[in-house]
Amino acid sequence: MNTNRNKKKIFTLLICIVLIFGIPTHAFAEETILVENDRPCSVTISERDIIKTLQAKTDDDLRLMGYSSEEISTLRGITDEAVVSKIRTQSDEQLRKRGLTKTQIEIIRNETNIQKAAEESFGKVTYTIDSVSYKYVSPNTILTVLAEWNWESEPLFLFTDIIACTTSESGFTMTAATGTANYRIAKGGSVKEYAALPVKTESSGTGTYAKIDLSKTYTGAARPTKMIAFDGSITTTFKASKRIASVGISSKYGHSTITLNPSVSFGNEGATISFSPSEKVETGTEAYK
Repeated sequence: MNTNRNKKKIFTLLICIVLIFGIPTHAFAEETILVENDRPCSVTISERDIIKTLQAKTDDDLRLMGYSSEEISTLRGITDEAVVSKIRTQSDEQLRKRGLTKTQIEIIRNETNIQKAAEESFGKVTYTIDSVSYKYVSPNTILTVLAEWNWESEPLFLFTDIIACTTSESGFTMTAATGTANYRIAKGGSVKEYAALPVKTESSGTGTYAKIDLSKTYTGAARPTKMIAFDGSITTTFKASKRIASVGISSKYGHSTITLNPSVSFGNEGATISFSPSEKVETGTEAYK
């Protein structure tokens, strides 16, 4: 009885829509030679993608994930029509501040195919991972990894996101890490605040992560104004006390559409991000392949 109750608490959702994706790539080191990675890996994904993935599940599947009947009804109620109808009430200037282009605005305003209009309405984020440097100076191999995010347009849901970074070699552990979130009132506008992100580590230093408050209030104007963390990054330096000629590097980004506390764990298959209370979401089997 208590077990079932606890399980229900773990899986209780207030319609949690979570976007998580990982980007694997490889870097190579040569003895005492700095090697730059000239092919960073990037992925662009929309909030709409994860919503449609969840909506494609049956009600029974969602119940098994912990959704209540009310929550399933809420999920079913997130429609392209509702999103487009709401965003069409905003002025062109408001849409430009969100980061939408002239072409996107024209599609939103005039497209009779609601799906096409909705595809331009949701926020889209591009996530990139790159090895800044990779060198071997006997007896140590030193690897510095940069993970960046960049919202091409303002996300519809502004809660707490998370970024994480790890490697395929357990011999690498963090020696230094920094993070920054760049807050702007409008996409393309000047940075109003460079906020330092506390970068934390798990699994004895084999992985790092930072939580991102997507929205903050700017008080330097005549009246309080919303700022968005449209872009930012974390930089992690790992060190191994041996020569490692090749290593996989993997990062993940998690985005939720309700107020939840994201967390991360690290293992042989990369990072696992979860939002609590929610079903744990695992994506990492593709890393390092």
